[in-house]
Amino acid sequence: MRQSVRLLPAARCSARALRLHSTLPEHSTISDASQPRINELGIPMLSPRLHAQVFGQDPAPADPARVQEAVAHLSEHGLWGRTADVFDEPQIDIPPLSSESLEEHFRLEAERQAGPYRRLLEALVAGEIPAPPPPAGWRLQPGWTRYLPGGSAAPVDAPPCDALVFDVEVVVRRQLPVLATAVSPHAWYGWVSPYLLHETPPSAASSGLLLPQLIPLEPSGAVPSADRPRVIVGHNVSYDRSWVREQYRLRADGTRFVDTMSMHIAVGGITSQQRSMLMGARRPADSRPRRAPPADLDWMTQTSMNSLADVYKHYCGEKLDKDERDVFIKGDVQDVRAQFGQLMNYCAGDARATWRVLRRLLPDFLERFPHPVTLAGMLHMGQVYLPVGPAWQRYLRLCGETYDDLENELSAALRRVADAACRAAHRRRHESDVWLWDLDWSVAEMKVKKVTAAAAKRAAKAAAAAEAPAVTRKGKKGRKKAEVAGPPRLPADWQKPCRRLTEAEFDSDTPLPQPLAAWFAPLWATAERLYKRQPLLPGYPKWYRELCNKDGSGLTELTTSKRVVPKLLRLTWDGHPLHYDRRFGWGYVVPGRPDDPGDPWDGGTAAEGVCSGDEPEWWDEDAARHAERTDHSSEEGAEDGSAFPLPSLLAVCAERGDRPLSDTEALPVPDVNLRGASFYPLPHRDGLGNNVGNPLSKHFLAQAEAGVLRAAAGAGSSAERVLRISQTISYWRNNQERILSQRAVLASADQQPPSVTESAEFSGGQLYGAILPQVKVAGTLTRRAVERTWLTASNVRSDRLGSELRAMVQAPPGYHLVGADVDSQELWIAAVISDSAFARIHGSTAFSWMTLQGKKSEGTDLHSRTAALVGVSRDLAKVLNYGRIYGGARPFAVQLVRQHSGGLPAGELERRVAETYRSTKGSRRWTLNERGRAALGRVREMAEDMEDPDPLLSELLDWPEDEPWPPAQLIRLARLSGAAHHWKDLAARPVWHGGTESFMFNKLESLASELQPATPVLGARLSRGLEPQLVGDNFTPSRVNWVVQSSAVDFLHLMTVCMQWLMETCHIEGRFCISIHDEVRYLVRSEDRYRAALALHITNLLTRSLFSLRLGLDDLPQSVAFFSGVDIDKALRKDATNDCRTPSNPHGLHAGYGVPPGEVLDIHQTVARVGPSPLPTGRSAGAECSGNAGESGG
Repeated sequence: MRQSVRLLPAARCSARALRLHSTLPEHSTISDASQPRINELGIPMLSPRLHAQVFGQDPAPADPARVQEAVAHLSEHGLWGRTADVFDEPQIDIPPLSSESLEEHFRLEAERQAGPYRRLLEALVAGEIPAPPPPAGWRLQPGWTRYLPGGSAAPVDAPPCDALVFDVEVVVRRQLPVLATAVSPHAWYGWVSPYLLHETPPSAASSGLLLPQLIPLEPSGAVPSADRPRVIVGHNVSYDRSWVREQYRLRADGTRFVDTMSMHIAVGGITSQQRSMLMGARRPADSRPRRAPPADLDWMTQTSMNSLADVYKHYCGEKLDKDERDVFIKGDVQDVRAQFGQLMNYCAGDARATWRVLRRLLPDFLERFPHPVTLAGMLHMGQVYLPVGPAWQRYLRLCGETYDDLENELSAALRRVADAACRAAHRRRHESDVWLWDLDWSVAEMKVKKVTAAAAKRAAKAAAAAEAPAVTRKGKKGRKKAEVAGPPRLPADWQKPCRRLTEAEFDSDTPLPQPLAAWFAPLWATAERLYKRQPLLPGYPKWYRELCNKDGSGLTELTTSKRVVPKLLRLTWDGHPLHYDRRFGWGYVVPGRPDDPGDPWDGGTAAEGVCSGDEPEWWDEDAARHAERTDHSSEEGAEDGSAFPLPSLLAVCAERGDRPLSDTEALPVPDVNLRGASFYPLPHRDGLGNNVGNPLSKHFLAQAEAGVLRAAAGAGSSAERVLRISQTISYWRNNQERILSQRAVLASADQQPPSVTESAEFSGGQLYGAILPQVKVAGTLTRRAVERTWLTASNVRSDRLGSELRAMVQAPPGYHLVGADVDSQELWIAAVISDSAFARIHGSTAFSWMTLQGKKSEGTDLHSRTAALVGVSRDLAKVLNYGRIYGGARPFAVQLVRQHSGGLPAGELERRVAETYRSTKGSRRWTLNERGRAALGRVREMAEDMEDPDPLLSELLDWPEDEPWPPAQLIRLARLSGAAHHWKDLAARPVWHGGTESFMFNKLESLASELQPATPVLGARLSRGLEPQLVGDNFTPSRVNWVVQSSAVDFLHLMTVCMQWLMETCHIEGRFCISIHDEVRYLVRSEDRYRAALALHITNLLTRSLFSLRLGLDDLPQSVAFFSGVDIDKALRKDATNDCRTPSNPHGLHAGYGVPPGEVLDIHQTVARVGPSPLPTGRSAGAECSGNAGESGG
């Protein structure tokens, strides 16, 4: 039930009047409460009962002075006095915490989950490698072999130790693991694939790997146990993990994988700009451009690139030989067999290098990331597991078949378009076509032998027999050449003896009836004069021949990536024809040249009078006809622009009407000389100065969908079809290589656990298994996870082939996928940080209030406010807001709006963006330092001696000393004080002032500028490569962005630790599945799915509460306490109710794959299903609901 509470106006506000206390009994339901609990600023908070379970004590009262400051701030931005929505809160019983303190509970649970693995890692690097050089000889025998320091070797089922450094080598062309080595504190281990000895290896085109082909790390028949902690270390270890047999089991065991690459990135990662600088520094000194002083590049000594060779050299100071790697990349199994000993040494060398890197890196990592939640979260993130079944292979097959069909249709449509354009050569129509005029229309002539006397004599006889007159040709100087017979004159009734040939007669050698046979006889007689080798397609234009196969079999080279295709399709940009220039890439052409003094063209009317179809006064129709009749060479005309067909351009522009240019900020390029027209480059996603290479690339899909990029009217149905097909296949074309490379390891029925085979959904003939994505758990500077396919998968689109990729991850029989998106994660984190820096009350800053309580219907939420300020859609405003919080400056916003929302007058876009930044981020001001305070004191002493002070001086003296000062006042202070310093010498660090987000940005910049920047919740340190003592004030946007993004990673790690605690405490059988940005998914038993949903809601509650507590706010707003909805589904789709219809799945998931719609449950619906607690004791009522839902396909 929702209630509306009217906030008191600012004039009547007091801390006592604003606080509404609830009298909720200890065990009563929320409906028994007489009033909801509202904080001092009108933000609905947790009920007293739930607050007591989470925080343990009543929240501390707010300082009345700070409340008044917050009210004044909210009133300034028009947010005070609005209605707040309050929701009834269901009764929830959180399982008992491990400690009375929420902070201590998370620390204890994280230590319990990660402590055993940390101790194993410390023990692994505490001693020396047993045999620093690998064993003297390696045994070529299948399976594992243990090599002891004394030189003895014996076969084993698997390495029995609990801590290993592990490395795998794979024959790439077959995607088959052939060698592996591992080292422990006591022995070396080597694994050899049986395919390396005698068995026939599988081909790369086979349906996939099976479990017996993978590397075992446990003895055969061993039962997986989560009670035995075991740690495997590797560099980019997710790749090695994907070849381990036991990791494809449905039930997770106690083995965890530690990635030294991720640890290095967290400790010493760098930005993309630094990466470019680091790579440039590797070049020889004489080939490098001049760089900044060495002091600015000290960070280069503290970090490196991420490969094992680079990391090993950085931490250990030695070079790692990687020459043998090419054998695995380019060779085959027999090549590995031939160099077995050498390649085993290479594999062992990588394992030894990884061990030495870990030994140097682990102490630094534990020092810079002291909270156990960080290590525990990374261990959980390394357990990514995507279940797949029969749908996966079907999806790949249908996508491939549909893609081939559409590609064939696309090729046929392109051939039709090219053939139609080629016919423009007749009567030289191409010269008057605005798209075709500058193509290369030169043709190659057939090679013909000279006429010999014998040939002339034979031709004369043939002519005499046909009674055809001979044609005498004159040679040089009037001398007669050999007479060649011409065609006979056809009688008037020549058609009477002729009839229409049948298809069989046409294909046969049936002679033609007279007089046609005689008519064509001279032509056939020239066959003996032709050379055997002729040019490709003589008589066809050169641009057409370049698209054909060399044997003349057809337009086999014609694809949408060819430069000529946009011209053949007659593409336009907002109604203007596209044109290609070698220097400036693709652009569009607009009538008129503003740089021509003889051209009375006004830049402001480019699309008004001229493009309306009315011929301008200066247009000479007779001159135009003369220009069209003039025989210009294609090359010469294209070079100087004199052959440009302006009438054709005017006709095309007439169809767009008198609309103004969509991009009023675009400027023409004066260096492109087109007669009577201007060239405007297409907007590039990287901004001005970058050329567009192909307007049909994926970066212009949005413009094509919006109709900005389209085929001109009259271009024909084939051109429109090409555009539509290009959009449809774009996703699969760009991602098919990555999707096809995913390794789905499937198991038969006898290899499945009883929880699957005993399910009513199980079919004995089906194979079920999993994909283990190669996720780098800390792949960026901000410690975000990185993976090329699944973490970047787009949302499903009805017109995108293969975009249902995520929905092909489907839970096996007896299981469900349960997960949720963290609502506005980064925005809320930034809002809490801003509140902690201001009044330490939730909703005290305008930014936080809009995040927590803003309403789309009233235009008070963050995205609606920005949309109104800039004049763009709310979706685009959302991108602008996130970009600004991540450090994007005004040029970024201008470029983004220019690309996606045109039509604003010249200069108006810049003004709106500037006003938006002043309203949100604020204006730059400075606080006074000690020197500035002394200067202000001198000015005050001077003013005391003045009888009538100057008004400007009075204004200066009235400025509050503790308030931030604008530059104008500081300049005035420096001048009046007589100081010989620059005004910046009187100021401390700059701050943002007057905007809705000023407090947030000031706090973020303060955190990023500390001597040792760390996240405010878990204390995770910034990478060495960006610490202020090394980079100074450089890379500030990256460091500010790091505070929010890295805090979001802390949030995710806290969630995984909390969810693991709840699943173990509540006996919920399942495992972590995947995290995609701010989204988490778990694979759980179907009978536990509703308790898992409630556990996720509680996880969100506790994680956000800890965030608030660590930032000094011992309370939590009601609006963010629970997920807006938890998805319970059989597929990993973004929206549990989306049927995912696409060109490759036209029938949808339900009809095509038998996957029913899922459920999306808010906290009230979840509690109604399972009761107030996720503990098994509350299962009876929830189980009945669960059974009923299962019958309806939930």
